[in-house]
Parts: sequence; C-alpha cells; structure tokens
Amino acid sequence: MENRGYRINDPAVIYQLFDEEIVAIHIASGTYHSLTGIAGEAFLCLGVGGATRSDVAAALALRYDAPAETIERDLERYFAKLEEEMLIAPVDPAPPFQPPPANGHARIAYNAPQFQTHRDLQQLFLLDPVHDVAAEGWPNVAPAAAAGGAGANLECRYAGSHIIFEKMPEETVAMNVGTGAYHSLSGPAEDVFLLLEHAPSVDELIAALAAKYEAPRAEIEDALRDFLNTLGAAGLIVMQPAGPGRESRDLTISRPGTGLAFSRMQLESFQDAPAPVDLSQDAGQPAQGRFRLRHEDLLAGSAGGESVVADREFGNYYRLNQPSSDVFVLLRQQAMSTQEITAALLRKYDVNERNLTCGVMILLRNLVRVNLLVYEPGEPRDRTVVPDLPAPSTKVAFEGFVCAIHKDLRSLMTPFNTGEFRKTAPRASTADWFLDSLRGHFEEAAARTVPMVERSLRAGGSLIRLRSIGDTYIHDLAKACSHLEIPTGAESGGLTIHIWDAAVPPSDSYFAAALERLFVDWPRQCGPRGEVTGIDGGRLAAIYHPGPDVLSVVDKEAGQAYFLKRDQSPLPYWEIGSPFRYVFHSWFASRGQQFIHGGAVGTADGGVLLAGKGGSGKSTTTMLCAADGMSFAGDDYCLADPATGFLSSLYNTGKLTGPEDLTRVPAMAGRSRNADSFENGGTGKGIYFLSEVWPERISSGFPLRAILIPSVTGESASRLEPCAKGDALLALLPSTVAQLPAADHSDCERMARLVERLPAYYLHLGKDTAQIPGVVRSALR
Repeated sequence: MENRGYRINDPAVIYQLFDEEIVAIHIASGTYHSLTGIAGEAFLCLGVGGATRSDVAAALALRYDAPAETIERDLERYFAKLEEEMLIAPVDPAPPFQPPPANGHARIAYNAPQFQTHRDLQQLFLLDPVHDVAAEGWPNVAPAAAAGGAGANLECRYAGSHIIFEKMPEETVAMNVGTGAYHSLSGPAEDVFLLLEHAPSVDELIAALAAKYEAPRAEIEDALRDFLNTLGAAGLIVMQPAGPGRESRDLTISRPGTGLAFSRMQLESFQDAPAPVDLSQDAGQPAQGRFRLRHEDLLAGSAGGESVVADREFGNYYRLNQPSSDVFVLLRQQAMSTQEITAALLRKYDVNERNLTCGVMILLRNLVRVNLLVYEPGEPRDRTVVPDLPAPSTKVAFEGFVCAIHKDLRSLMTPFNTGEFRKTAPRASTADWFLDSLRGHFEEAAARTVPMVERSLRAGGSLIRLRSIGDTYIHDLAKACSHLEIPTGAESGGLTIHIWDAAVPPSDSYFAAALERLFVDWPRQCGPRGEVTGIDGGRLAAIYHPGPDVLSVVDKEAGQAYFLKRDQSPLPYWEIGSPFRYVFHSWFASRGQQFIHGGAVGTADGGVLLAGKGGSGKSTTTMLCAADGMSFAGDDYCLADPATGFLSSLYNTGKLTGPEDLTRVPAMAGRSRNADSFENGGTGKGIYFLSEVWPERISSGFPLRAILIPSVTGESASRLEPCAKGDALLALLPSTVAQLPAADHSDCERMARLVERLPAYYLHLGKDTAQIPGVVRSALR
C-alpha cells in the first residue's frame, strides 16, 4: 500500500486548539473545519514537517484501542479528505518521525477520524482583511494574500491590477507591484499562469495540462496543487469558490503542443517577496502565543469608531474599520493571545464565538504579514486576561474585519536618515549645555556690527517675536507670515525665534566642533527624521534638516527657539513659502493646538478645512476660492484648536502647478517668488504671497464648520458628498504626520478630536472650475 508523507499545509492553513477541538482554516477558500478527538490528534501529528500514515497510525495506536493496521486504513480515507480540503499537502520524502510519549493510561475507545466543514462564512473569509489601495485612494485592488492550495470546487485568478506580466519568447515574467517581487515562469508553470486570465477552476487547469503533457492525472494534480500554493504565497493569485452550476470549459494553452514530457512547475524569483510568516513554531498551535504591536512608532487616531494608523518605519498607513480598530486598541494596551482578543470582542459584538475566533486568527496573521504585529510564541496564561473594552448595553452586529493598506506616501513618511545613527536618549545636562551654547552663539553674533532686526506676529493666540541678525533671512522668512504682523512693543511672553547663520563659527571651540560634527556627519548625529540625538526630547525639540541646512531648536517651557542656518546660501523656496514649520509644530503642540497639512478658506459664516495628500486639489481649490472673494487662511499648512474648532492662519502662501492654473487665476500671473517656478523657466510649482494681491481677503483665522476632502473626478460638475469620520481622518492624519518629524500620539489624538467635532464631505472637483467656490460656500450654510 502506498504510504505517502503529508504535512499541514502551512502557510495556507492556520489552526487553533480549543480544549478537545481543533479549528483549522484554509485562508484562500474561506472554509474552516472542526477536528475533534483522534481527527485532531492525527492532524497535529503531521505538523509542518510531515509524517507518513504508518508513523501517525503507530503513534495513535499507543492511545487508542485499535490495531495500527485499522487506524492506518482509516487514516488513508481521512487524509484523502484533508488533502481535498487543502488542509494538508504531500511531502516527499517524509522526515523522520518522533512519536509522542505514551501516557501510561488505559487506551481510549477508538472511532474512525472524521471532521466537520463549515462554509457559512466563506464569503467573509474570502475578503482578506488587508487590502492594498492604489495611489489615488480607490478603488481597492485585489488583496495579495497567500492563497495556497487547490480544490476542484475552486477557481483561480490573478490577485489584482497590481500583478503585471509580459510574455517573452521563452518565458513569462510576472511582477507584484505591491511587493516589488518579480518572477520567471516557463514550461507548464507558464501555461498555468497565462490561463489564469480566464479564472479557471482547478479541474479545467488539470484538463488543459493533460491535453498537452504526457503524465498521469494524479501527477499533474499533485504538481498543480503545490504550484498554486507557491503562486498564492507570492501574492500572485487568489482563489474563490466556483459559482453554482458553473459549466466546465475546454481551455487552450497559449503555447500549443501535445504529448510533451511533463516537468514539475516552479516559480523562479529574482527578488523575493517577504517570506510567509511562520506562526507554527509554538508546538503547532500558533494561537497559544501572543501578539503585540511591532514597535512604538505606529501613530494612530480614532474617529467615528474607526482608526487610522501611520507606520512611519515602513511608510504605509492603514484604515481599520471598527472591529479591526478594537483589536488594535486592545493590542496598544498589552500583548494578547487570540483567545484573549476574542473574549474581549465577545463583550461588544453579537457573533458566534467560533466564527469570531476564526476571523481574529485571519486578521492577526495578516497584520503580522504587513509588519504591524509581532507574534511571540509562548505558553498560554493560567487564565484568560480580558482587557477593558467598552461594552454597549446592547451588543453590536459584527460586520467583519476590514483593514486597507495605503502605500502612496512612502517617500514622505519613511525616515530620510537611513544611516547608522546613535540611539541616544536626551540627557538634561547635555541639552542644557547645548541650549546655553546656542544662545551664546547668537548673542556673540549679535554683538558684531550687523544690526538686529525684529518683527512681531500674532498666530494662534500666541505672540511670536522674530529676532534676526541682519535682514537677509528675515526678509525672506517673514513674507509668508506678513498678514500676522503686529507692532513690535514691550509685550512679553509667547515665543521668540532667533534667526542667524553659522558662517562664522562660535568662539567656543568645543561647541564649534559639535556644530561641525552635526553639519558634516548628520546621519550619525541625528535620528531617523533629523532628531538631534542626546538633545531632542522632553522640553526640547531639536531637528536638523539637511536640505536647507537648518537646525531648529525649541525650548517649549522657556518660549525660546533657534533657527540656525549652516551657511549664507539662499533658502529653498519651500522654506520661504512655509517657514518655521518644525518650530511652530513643537510650540503650538505644547499648547494643545495642531499644526496641520491642509488648506483653509471661509466667509463671514466660518470656514472649511481642505484635507488630503499632495496633488489632491487643495491648493487649486483654495486659490480659486480666494480669487472668487472668499477669505484665505492657507493652502498647505494651518493651525487648528481641537478644543474650540477654531482655525488659525500661519502662511498667506499659495501655490500653482503650471500655466494652465494661471488661466484659472490670472491675477497671479508674473508674481511667483521662487526662481525655479514654471513662470521663471523652471519646472517647479509657483509660490505666491496672496497678501501682495488680495490683502483684504487674507484671514488670520475663523471657526471651522466642516472638513472637505477634494479629489479631481473628471466629471463636468463639482459637488459635495457626505463622508464618514474615518474618511476625514484618513485624509488628514497620514499626510500631516508624514511631514512632521516630531509628530507623536498626541498629534493623532488632536486631529481625531477635530474630526469628531466637524461634519466631513468629499469635494468632487469637476472640470468647470468656476463652480468650485460656490460648492465650497454651500458647505458653510
């Protein structure tokens, strides 16, 4: 009798032990199975390494009152069913088997192993909880989940539009755009991959291969099963149940032939995708371990029951629906097991415990795959720990887990310093010395013959004094804030910003050397986002930006800030258009106000905040509204108080992309202030100071009435459409924290509070731009 080796079909199958029952889930097909008694024990005996039927039968005969031959005969049928459901896969050769030790007790009455299959939640499980989202925000592309497995009742298809491929003379090259992995397929492997455009069933694939290649059907079927597992693990395909009454088709292979020798199908990878996560290291029972957040640099806010999570290490951000958000909130409290998370959720949701457990298992596995969570093997706690999760008086209907992953802000969100920096915590003595030396350098420079220039502003209710050595930098930096200028007087308090350059080094040779090390070797002196190690933290915020060569330091308690330019080179246009961003963020955050990436326009009735990533239409919309007579408070950055809902202007700067924008806002023609703008023969955006054109339309601030999320639709008319709080938070939070090196959890909480208090709308921007100001005004009525 044939005695093949089998293994648990990892990573396509996940499973968990509940008392005397094992629940096993095949992720791609969405089926889950209940294995009790000897059925569960036989399943666990296989493990991820594998064993033969005779090995398993001999081990079970030590516990059950039946001859090994009888058990092995029953296992033949049982394993055939497990293989059909894709719970196990053949392995050749089978590894050496280590039987479990005999327990010394009387043997248990024997019954042939059986299991129950549940397909009632199949459609729910087929929705992989983690979806890649295209750069434009929608539609979701199909998930690149590990499909793994094959069955006659399943059909296979490409994972989505992020899978691209090209047919070459001798091979086909396929690429997963989401992961960057690309692969070579030839021979039978290429034949199968190219047939996937027809969403074939497994039987149709087998028939097509059998018509071309000379090999037994069983050999083709075994090879195909393994190959589909490989394609699924690489994120190239997904599998779904074939529809009822689906008729079989005769598919034609693109490279014809007949009677050819059959070879095992392989997927050759030139740049491997991330390896499948192994959750099986905990004695074959992954759910006995615990899951925790991967690191603390996950910034998250919650509004409307949903959460938005920004992963600033990998540059992705996520939107979690309410059940997924609840799981994330629980894991922020402590590491938890599957059972503990399920127990907490059962207090809130009206759902079958087993079904919820299966959903939690799939969600956690996928969150590990995208590096949000880490799995820690270990023994279960003596008792289940159920953290506090607010439970409603009436349980909520369970809607399933949804987690959308966005990758379009990676260039902004990921650390720009990838050097081997020193992870040094701030030290009070070092920080005090550095601050005193910095102040001394400014005073030393001010004592020279160059006159001191002072300006005063009022922004966000704070007095801001600018003290500059010479007028070169302050002339450029004050333009964007000129609408906030007030007479310089004897008023005290607020924030003083000291502005100068280090062209002449300080006389303190030790401090001069420290500055030179910072300027020359900043990758080692700074953290991932320019934080000056040993200085930044606590009451001090210290950021070095190597682009404009500017060191920004804020003493939030003393109300003193320092803006030190390395040399006398001109400031880049983005510093002139929106100066002191890091200083303003740190100062106002310490006072409960939020520096925001967004535009703002309004009327006497209040204003709206336009939120969204770059290129969404914020700048064009704010400029069009200002041209139409509306009040302008900023097109890219502004300040909001979540406690009052009041928005304060910081800059009167506007931006236009190209000549076509000048036809819409002709008053800006010839007024761009940056040398590299399209108006001056360059390729960059044009920077404009609107206070020079419409001083009467520049507002210092207004109460917010709504949040608008602009998007270019290509339709003729513009319109508003109400949207969920989660939509507004998704538009606001990631693009803001991506541009603020010192952003932390408090920033996310402030933005979430602001979103909670305001209605939100999609602003669909049509081709008729003359309509846009009127549509924006309608949000204020």
